[in-house]
Amino acid sequence: MVQHWRDRATEARSLAAQIDDPVAKLAMLTIAENYNQIAERAAARALGSEPSTPGLNDPVGLQDRCAQRRHHRLVGEPGVHRSLL
Repeated sequence: MVQHWRDRATEARSLAAQIDDPVAKLAMLTIAENYNQIAERAAARALGSEPSTPGLNDPVGLQDRCAQRRHHRLVGEPGVHRSLL
């Protein structure tokens, strides 16, 4: 199951590389990151533990993540060269 979600993340990043529209590209990169998080949770469950999820039960953490996403829309996603957006 872990590999399934990692494959979906890879596929989403591949699609993002083909998108010219910056908003659509960011959305696809966000989807890829979400798939990575699902893979991490699946891996933790397979090992018998459950990773903490900042923001799930912590509204402040959720607000911080939303603020980071707004910032990335304006200045670019970390690790993604601005010319790709």
